[in-house]
Amino acid sequence: MKQLLFVLLAAASLGTGTTVYSQQSGGTNPVAKEKTKAKAKGAKEAMPAARMETANNSALPYVPTYSGKFAMGNPAHSRMVLNLIKDYETNLFSMSDAFADTAIVFFPDGTTVRGIEALTGAFKQMRTSEPDMTINISAVVPMRSTDRMEDWVLVWGNSGGTTNRLEFHHIWRINKDGKIDFLRLYQGKAAQQ
Repeated sequence: MKQLLFVLLAAASLGTGTTVYSQQSGGTNPVAKEKTKAKAKGAKEAMPAARMETANNSALPYVPTYSGKFAMGNPAHSRMVLNLIKDYETNLFSMSDAFADTAIVFFPDGTTVRGIEALTGAFKQMRTSEPDMTINISAVVPMRSTDRMEDWVLVWGNSGGTTNRLEFHHIWRINKDGKIDFLRLYQGKAAQQ
């Protein structure tokens, strides 16, 4: 058994050495090139599902549970989301029709609200508790998940009054009808400058 293992290891190292030598020396041996391609293809096919390749062919240590395939999305979605944030900042709430009837919002404190009336009421209640609210937007990015065919808008910024500034991150999903049907809000204390 030990002899068989030794022979297999020796054959494997000899085959690897020939392939490496052929690649390093720029050899034009077509057989060696085909063996190299076949090994690479076999290794790629044998790659566990837990690894995902990036654009530069380096494996990620985690596979995203939702999606790892995003492209730039529709800028009109960013405009709609920013108009909703401005609507909140100015305390108007004139754009509730931008939300789908089935909209769901996850607030930073763990509260979940479903439906337009409930989420409008929750936003109005939050807004009345902060009369001197100002919002600054650091970044807004429209995204499209190309494997799930869903549109998202990601927003980073800060909000609050003069003494209680909070950093925030929002994740907005826009459904096929162009309405927001999912919103997750994250926030934390602003870093001391």
